[in-house]
Amino acid sequence: MSLLKKVVFCWFILINGAFHSQMLIINEFSNGPSGTQEYIEFIVVDTVNTISCTPCLDIRGWIVDDNNGYHGASGVAGGCNRFSNDLFWSCIPLGTVITIYNGTDPNVDIPTIDIDINDGNCSLVIPIENNTLFETNSNTPNAVACDYPNVGWTAGGIWSRMGMRNGGDCVRLVDLSGCEVFSFCYGDVLLNSTISFPGPGTDDVFFFSGTDPFSQTDWFQGCAGDPGACAGNDQTPGVPNSSLNDSYISQFTVNNCQPISITDTNEVNLSICENQLPYSWNGLTFTTTESQTATLTSVVTGCDSLATLILTVNPTLSSTTDITICDTELPYTWNGLTFTNAGSQTSSLVSPLSGCDSLATL
Repeated sequence: MSLLKKVVFCWFILINGAFHSQMLIINEFSNGPSGTQEYIEFIVVDTVNTISCTPCLDIRGWIVDDNNGYHGASGVAGGCNRFSNDLFWSCIPLGTVITIYNGTDPNVDIPTIDIDINDGNCSLVIPIENNTLFETNSNTPNAVACDYPNVGWTAGGIWSRMGMRNGGDCVRLVDLSGCEVFSFCYGDVLLNSTISFPGPGTDDVFFFSGTDPFSQTDWFQGCAGDPGACAGNDQTPGVPNSSLNDSYISQFTVNNCQPISITDTNEVNLSICENQLPYSWNGLTFTTTESQTATLTSVVTGCDSLATLILTVNPTLSSTTDITICDTELPYTWNGLTFTNAGSQTSSLVSPLSGCDSLATL
């Protein structure tokens, strides 16, 4: 494998990266060992936080395309494809690996079709020709960073509309706003790319294996399984391509690729005395025994945190005691009170059970 010179296009990163937290990145692309046995592997990631307040991504309408002319004059296949507007794509969990491929000439290493988002394997494997999940358009986006064909979409993708030229081409991801969010280029088509390799892509696979998918130094070039072209097979569609890649993907998910819980919940039990009413707590006001929930912001995740106070109000206790004494017993002392003649007085005490006021009258 060869690791090539780092190329950083600051304008692209500032314009595109700054506006995308949850997004798709390209994780692996193969030109295949022969024919048009190509595939593209994506990951749903968060480029800002590993714990996200939006733990899934809506990729309905996102375009997958080859070079549209924005990256150079060569390798422009007419038309483009996109993820359909089907509800299936409306909330893809972070960390999900999505592999799309040419179903008319499938690569031998492609796993079994997998369109079950809840099977716990964090992987979707789908041919572009799926009539429900992909759409195609004969119009090619204009040769600029942001352009989106709004009409002309039909069911089912067509791989040749993003077929990759061996001598040089690009894989492009375009979000619903029409702007490119990630691109991988090689050969003689290298302009304005996120990641690029100057050599041709014949019989090659390219993959991200590191901690930063936007860093050229974390990308590698390998063999696509054609023994006549190079030894070995570095293709890993549908699964992580290395332990580093596995660690990067795994940071976004827990519980077998179920979304990370974004809402902390806490309960607090508290007892107060009646004379402390009204009682204020986290912006809530209590006037009696009850429970209320405050929506706060977690200092750990920055996401919603639900805090519930279960408040018990202990009433002020009162008691009355009648007693008869002889006048020879005057002055009479009781609970700190002094009597010099017949009458009633009230002493304010503290209940040993609740710690609240207790009024005792003699």
